[in-house]
Amino acid sequence: GGPKTIEMAGRVADGVFLRVGRHPENLRTAIERVHAGAREAGRDPDEIGIGLIFHTVMSDEPDEIRATARSMAAGYYEYSPALFEIPGLPWDGPSVEELKKQVYPDFHHAPDLVESGNLVSFLDEETADSFALFGSADDIAGQLRAAIEAVGRVDIVVPHPVPMPVPGAPIPRSVPPALEGADYKTWFAAEVMPRL
Repeated sequence: GGPKTIEMAGRVADGVFLRVGRHPENLRTAIERVHAGAREAGRDPDEIGIGLIFHTVMSDEPDEIRATARSMAAGYYEYSPALFEIPGLPWDGPSVEELKKQVYPDFHHAPDLVESGNLVSFLDEETADSFALFGSADDIAGQLRAAIEAVGRVDIVVPHPVPMPVPGAPIPRSVPPALEGADYKTWFAAEVMPRL
């Protein structure tokens, strides 16, 4: 949701899941809105549970990672341009409405995220890096640590895989021999979580 929805969650909810990417400014702004809503309602902001949702690129191929990360960034711009405005990220290409004519159903759910990411190749590296988790297990753990540090207290993290795998299917990336044939959940638990 947008800023008003996030503030409303702070007024009435026991917890809120935030899906604003991982740029520190977007994360801090979202938390500030939750806390502002809580204070407005006379609530203690620290009593509201915080969950973070991140698109997590499953590939470990550099070209696929870069294109998929751009598609994820474009998806955030598609539904909330404010997530580019808050940290001052540029959108120096065709209008998202024009680009959506070539992507179905949207940049987060296109059947070929590399292809949709290539449509927005004008997005610079900082912008592409501001929304999804990606890279090696060490990279992803470092990105998560930075996001959690930007927010302060986090109760739960949902590392949503993209593209969405078939449940139980082997993760499409290099894995240690002990994890050969492992699915995404098993890989994440074994390789990323211990690094946090």
